[in-house]
Amino acid sequence: MPPVSFRIGDYFIATHYKAAKNLLVKGKIITPDMIDVDSFLEDFERQYNEACSLGQSGFWTAEPYTGIPWMEAFWGCEIAGNGESIVPRPFVRTPGDLDNLRFSMDNLWVKKYFEFIIKLNDLSAGHFPVGAPILRGQGDTSGALMGQTEFIYALYEEPDRIKKLLYKISDSFLKIYLM
Repeated sequence: MPPVSFRIGDYFIATHYKAAKNLLVKGKIITPDMIDVDSFLEDFERQYNEACSLGQSGFWTAEPYTGIPWMEAFWGCEIAGNGESIVPRPFVRTPGDLDNLRFSMDNLWVKKYFEFIIKLNDLSAGHFPVGAPILRGQGDTSGALMGQTEFIYALYEEPDRIKKLLYKISDSFLKIYLM
């Protein structure tokens, strides 16, 4: 039988981190410098120990703090606390603005993401795997950049422009995952 595990209880995993309490404040704008990765390490250690105590055959994986909408932040969305989660705020006003969007490995959110990866690898010391959190796909990320309704209209009215954006987002996934 393959390893299987599951979680029962609170759906909002972002709330399982004591270090994130100050980030979840409704309407609070969050910037990379506000996130102290070291303050999350105790939460990761606690969650790993809890998973080990359950006696299931699955394995626990550490991921950069799952509350951050990473992909949207990589692409320039402002992110804000929303009580139990953190949400991106659309900022692209017109489909023409999409032409100027660029992904950069020098983005402060990308650097913060990899800071989590490095520190989690060190914390793990081979005891648990370190993986990637769920990064939203190209359509979800595009909708977050523009607003969902605006994205749907742009998909119809500016299909070539949206196609270019979807390819750019796909390329950024590859850069992140193949780093």
